[in-house]
Amino acid sequence: MKQLLILLILISQICYGQTCSNDSLFNRFKNDLQFELLRYDNNYIVWNDETRMTYYTFMIKCPIECLAKYVDDSIPSIRAIVFAGLVQKNVDNSLLEEILNKHKNDTAEFLVQSVDVVFTWTVREYMQSFLNIKSLIFKSDTSDYFKFQLENLQNRLRNKMEIKISGEYEGKISKEELLLVDSLKCSSERFRVISFYMKVANKTFVTENIFTQEMKDSIRDMKTGDRLFIDNIIVEVPDKKVRRHVPLILEIR
Repeated sequence: MKQLLILLILISQICYGQTCSNDSLFNRFKNDLQFELLRYDNNYIVWNDETRMTYYTFMIKCPIECLAKYVDDSIPSIRAIVFAGLVQKNVDNSLLEEILNKHKNDTAEFLVQSVDVVFTWTVREYMQSFLNIKSLIFKSDTSDYFKFQLENLQNRLRNKMEIKISGEYEGKISKEELLLVDSLKCSSERFRVISFYMKVANKTFVTENIFTQEMKDSIRDMKTGDRLFIDNIIVEVPDKKVRRHVPLILEIR
C-alpha cells in the first residue's frame, strides 16, 4: 500500500513538473508578445526575433492538450495565434472545429503587421481563415514545421552581426535598464565587441567595451527624451578580422 502511495506521489510530481514547464514556456511567449504590444502606440504585433524564438519553442515543446488550453487566454491575439499554431501543427480537424465553435462569437479585435501593412482581425475571423487554408497548405505531416522555423531563425541570428542591449526596443530604453549594461554584446557569440565611443550631452567617452563609472554617472543625469550616441563600434568577426558596426542611438524612455 505504501509503495502504491509513493508511486502515486511520484506520478503527480512528474505531471506537476510538466504543467509548470508548459506554463513557463507559455508565460515567456506571452510576456514577449505583451512587451511588443506595449511598445507600439497602436498595440499591433510585429513579430520581432525574440517573440518568434519564444513562440516557436513554446509550440515545439508543449503537447497538443496544453496548447488547446491556452486558446482560452484573456488576450485576443494569444487566442488567435495559438489556434493558428495548432493548425500549422496539422492537428485533427475535430479539435480545431470544437475550438472554433467555442469562439464563434469571439469578435475581440487585434492588429497584426505584415511587411508595411497593419491588418485588423477578430479572433473568430483569424481562426476561421487558418482553418480554411489548412486543407490547402498543411496536407501532409507538419509536426516539424516549428522546428524548421526555429532552426532557420537560429541560423540567421548566428550569422548576423547585431548588437543587442537588454531592455532596448525600437531605439528606446529606460535609464534604469541602461545603467545595468556593463558592456556591449552581439546577439551571436561568434562576434565580439572590442571598443566603442559613447557621446552623452557634450561629453564623449572612448572605452574598450566597458561602461565605466564616469559613463554611468552621465547616464544618471539623462532625462526622458534625451539621446545617447554609440559610434565607432569595432567588432571582431569569426575570421578574426575586425569590422565597424553601425552606430547606435538610444533614447531614454
